[in-house]
Amino acid sequence: MRTLLLLPPLIAYLFCIQVNNRSALNGTWELEAYHDSATGTVERNSSKQYRTIELTFTDDGKKGSIQGHTLSNSVEGEYKLTGKNGIKVLQCGGTKTGEPNKWGYKFWDVIHQVNTYERTANRLIIYYNKSKGKMTFIKR
Repeated sequence: MRTLLLLPPLIAYLFCIQVNNRSALNGTWELEAYHDSATGTVERNSSKQYRTIELTFTDDGKKGSIQGHTLSNSVEGEYKLTGKNGIKVLQCGGTKTGEPNKWGYKFWDVIHQVNTYERTANRLIIYYNKSKGKMTFIKR
């Protein structure tokens, strides 16, 4: 009988842990590669003469901000986290200097198409174009 009385609070506690442990994106991340699942291609920044693409995400598990830089421009934006690992960029922009190569331009093309993410301690994967492509980041 005692076991049955403890079961509902235990279930409620475990549910709260599951709901409140959404993996937030907080941290500074360096873009490592773009992956295209349709073609199997992986694009990396081949030019070491330029700085990398680096983003700092700050959120409360529901809404957040993005700050950072591409190869040539500063980046600022806002996003919200939805459902299970869903992400929607609400706005994202920055300075308007031309990017020096395709790597930089691609960021601006895909950032508004993001839809889901996966995160571990040292890696962030953000999927875009209905999860047909992904950006992989490493923790800085």
